[in-house]
Amino acid sequence: MRKSRRWAFALAVLFIFPFVLAGCGDNGDGPETGGETGVEADFETKTYADNRYIRMFGDYPPAITEYNLKIYKELGLTDFCMTNVEPENIAATMALIEEYGLNVLVGAFEAPFEDPEYETIFNRRYKSVDFAQFPSYNGIYIIDEPRTSHFNYIRDSKVSWYNETYAGRPGSYWYLNLMPSYASSEQLESVYDPVTGRTAYEVHVDEYVNTVLKAVQGPKNIGLDHYALRDYGGRKTMSDTLLFDLAVVAAAARDNGADFSNCIQTYTDNGGARLPTSVAEIRFQLFASMVFGARAFEFFCYSSDARQHFNAMFEGGKPTDLYYYVQEAIAEVQLFENVYCHFNYEGFVTLNGTNNGAAYESDAFMYAEKYAMNALNGVKNVTATEDTLIGQLKDDGGDKGYVVLNYNDPAVYKADKVRLEFDGGIEKVVVYRYGEETKYLISGGVLELPLSPGEGVFVIPVR
Repeated sequence: MRKSRRWAFALAVLFIFPFVLAGCGDNGDGPETGGETGVEADFETKTYADNRYIRMFGDYPPAITEYNLKIYKELGLTDFCMTNVEPENIAATMALIEEYGLNVLVGAFEAPFEDPEYETIFNRRYKSVDFAQFPSYNGIYIIDEPRTSHFNYIRDSKVSWYNETYAGRPGSYWYLNLMPSYASSEQLESVYDPVTGRTAYEVHVDEYVNTVLKAVQGPKNIGLDHYALRDYGGRKTMSDTLLFDLAVVAAAARDNGADFSNCIQTYTDNGGARLPTSVAEIRFQLFASMVFGARAFEFFCYSSDARQHFNAMFEGGKPTDLYYYVQEAIAEVQLFENVYCHFNYEGFVTLNGTNNGAAYESDAFMYAEKYAMNALNGVKNVTATEDTLIGQLKDDGGDKGYVVLNYNDPAVYKADKVRLEFDGGIEKVVVYRYGEETKYLISGGVLELPLSPGEGVFVIPVR
């Protein structure tokens, strides 16, 4: 089992959790009443083979029991990250996980490389087992947030083992996350390069790509671990470097034949990380990643216990309010993920909102400016009333798609209106809003999109 379709479940979630219409002062939990320019119509569009999906899994998964797997699956997740299972229990454990419609991402990272017992543990639990023989096998999660000094070891030890054992076999997928740019230079073990002008973080990513990623054979990812929602003494804010990190890692993925993935913040540690309190905060994170063509999401974290001290989606054996926010946002994405996954990331543009005045420029946009496109291909003109992020994607036939996001912290209500003027005589567009597909006839190639806080849409002009 490599893929589990979840349309029926997604529709059930949308039915069980009806939306609230958004209005002035709303926190962005529900959709706008509409407002796109154009006339709804029914016309023929390109069809895409139903064979692609976004892999999603929760970090810190629960104990593997029938009850826990049922609740985990009902969230909408596709993969279960399996760790700490002894070889004699692997077959039964993977079969049980498969019974609940989940794939298994083998987490081979429970001890740090520096641990003197690491090689012994790794050899016993991972090298001694052929995971690809099991139908639910869906890849290897090698390590989370390695330092630059780890890269040669990962290449020489882990890449060689992976390529020899798993490359080219059904289900095989190399998964690894990198640190965010707010990690210190000491943590990254990289420094600014005065010759190229590359920041310490860019040097860190470059070193991983050149040392490790290029050596991995077959399907692979390069992931980002950036938690952007912050709360400092009751002042809710958002990381100014999120967009820069997304741009750096997504460009590395695009340019090296890898998938891009991102971690979605679903926790608070009482140290500045903000616990999401609305579905809008989850939507925002998903669509900020999808602007850059994300193909996988790791939700950190899924469960809490006395040792971890996180507030998360599953505590004390029960789903929390956050669980249901995430469930709703996942269900929406899964309604159109197959179409979205047939498009590949090309680049992005930023739009400073006209409501902010001519002299204003977003710090987040300035940090990421070197990676932004000068203009969108296929779009003659675009404006927005609030800060907006637009990703340009392209399908295998060359047709464009655009992920459009109201790039404002959903905790601060700023409704946005984006005006796209397409070139080339476009008179039809398809819009995916809250997962639902709507087709429009437009006049003069102009589409206007109202976007509530945290809201993103996927737009496909029809030629």
